[in-house]
Amino acid sequence: MSVAKMYRDEHKSRLFRAGEQKRRVYFVGDGAMRVYVTGHSGRNVTLYRVNPGELCPINLRAAMSKDGALASAKGVDGLIAATMGVDDFRKLVANDADFRTFVIESITSRFDDVIRQVAEITTRSVDYRIERFFETHIGKADGAGVLHVTNEDIATEIGATREVVNRKLHVLEQAGIVELGRGRIRILAADKLLRIK
Repeated sequence: MSVAKMYRDEHKSRLFRAGEQKRRVYFVGDGAMRVYVTGHSGRNVTLYRVNPGELCPINLRAAMSKDGALASAKGVDGLIAATMGVDDFRKLVANDADFRTFVIESITSRFDDVIRQVAEITTRSVDYRIERFFETHIGKADGAGVLHVTNEDIATEIGATREVVNRKLHVLEQAGIVELGRGRIRILAADKLLRIK
């Protein structure tokens, strides 16, 4: 991918916003890209995350069409990505069957993620969604069992309000399952945390 340029993000910067046309395609190498929509109230809801080795279909659509992006995206977890201009991307898709397969698989995988997220928000309890959040993020805890996330991060990721997440986390703290701090949650009893459904 000699036509690609490297992009590093340590500050959770916005990569693109809804309505914006981006003429570069991101390929996540490390960290992740969080793709989200913002409601009229200003509340964000995560649609999906683009992890290492994956491609973002919303970014791809905005780059390939004359329309702007349908959602916004931020780099998270120390995003490192390769970026490619849309013309070079089109040439690669036209000339490389393996790359075409990668693009199709990446798009269908993200579509699956969006359907799962909508299903969870509309059919699962907040307790269940918090449990799933911890299940998918527990590996990011440091050696002391601390996840560096805010209640707002969790609310955005699971499609709930910050106030509801605050109440649920305080119940977990009172039960001795977590210890809450500013911008961090220390996991005290992971076995209990992953059974709160």
